[in-house]
Amino acid sequence: MSMEKKYQVQGTASTPTVDYHVSSGLCTIVGVSTPVDSMDFYHPIIQWVVDAQNEIVTGTKFEFQLNYFNSSSMKALLWLIQQISDLIQEGKQWHLVWVVLEDDEFMLEGGEAIQTLIDSPMEIVSR
Repeated sequence: MSMEKKYQVQGTASTPTVDYHVSSGLCTIVGVSTPVDSMDFYHPIIQWVVDAQNEIVTGTKFEFQLNYFNSSSMKALLWLIQQISDLIQEGKQWHLVWVVLEDDEFMLEGGEAIQTLIDSPMEIVSR
């Protein structure tokens, strides 16, 4: 029996939970993003996406479902999403999804702002 490949970061009061299992084809980033050093928090996630790009399965959805983020997290999130977008542009068959909960205008505007700054489509869905 082989071990399933996965990548997980346990969320805290100021950082989101990151959860990816190869078999699910879904990478979720869920919670609040207000770490003291956003680049420090997101850099290992970006490094993982770049390093594991050939192990991340075709059709994987990168789903961002944040309740709140601060301005430094916006920059770091954009950096992460841009890296994923760049790999999509290079031929990876992945999908970017920005989830907005219950008419949350702040998160809707955040997703729309990111959407204008990247080269790949990012779906914005309400839940």
